Amino acid sequence: MMRKGSKRSYKQITWMLIAGGIFLIVISLSAGGYSLLQRLPLDKIIGNMHIGPEVLKGAADTTFGQEDVYTINPGLNEVEVEAQNAAVEIRPSASNVYKVRYSGDKRIFVVSQHKNKLQVKEISGKKDSALFEITIGNKRTKGSRIVLEVPHILDRVQVNANAGLVRIDDLRLKDLSVNSNVGEIDLGNLEINEKMQLYAGIGSIKGTLVHDPDKTYMIDKHVQLGQSVIDSKFTQAGKGEETVEFKVRANIGEVHLRGVPKK
Repeated sequence: MMRKGSKRSYKQITWMLIAGGIFLIVISLSAGGYSLLQRLPLDKIIGNMHIGPEVLKGAADTTFGQEDVYTINPGLNEVEVEAQNAAVEIRPSASNVYKVRYSGDKRIFVVSQHKNKLQVKEISGKKDSALFEITIGNKRTKGSRIVLEVPHILDRVQVNANAGLVRIDDLRLKDLSVNSNVGEIDLGNLEINEKMQLYAGIGSIKGTLVHDPDKTYMIDKHVQLGQSVIDSKFTQAGKGEETVEFKVRANIGEVHLRGVPKK
């Protein structure tokens, strides 16, 4: 028969072992948690909250700092831009030669030509860290800019921007499509001859469009949260038979499009 003192001793040893095990588990979790916290790219996660350049400088400005310049031969009639975080500006060139300027990380920038289309892409960088196969942050370059100088007349321009300002000035286009998740769409003195599609998830759409009194403009607009003002000139029937389609969408933001006379 086991004595009472022995039973008490076994119980004490058992509780000591349990307490020691719990202590070791807590220490391991604390160290592991701290180690995991140390590995997370917190500064880059916070950096990802930065939308991009607040302002694009004027068309005459050529100061980009460190930049890459690409010159493309003429013969193109379409331009397609994919931007992750860079601000995008498209403006007329002084000749029929296309020029692409890019300031930022060269490793995430691609310029290519497919038949009659010029494609400019700013792609995501390598994954910085992942937790349970969920990406914590992507490499990005703050203050990146994509500037295209193109002939005044083009068939089609398409811009898909994740976060950043999109600015297009002084062009005559058949078809314009701009999709912006977060940022501002700024258009200056554009002449649209067939159709225009603008979408802003969070941000404003503003600018001036050339109004042709001979054309009838078909306006399809929807602003979920914000103000919408499109010049009344575009709601009047034109004198000719040609029609131009405007489709404007904004989830959160304002739409202000003003009409200017055709020269």
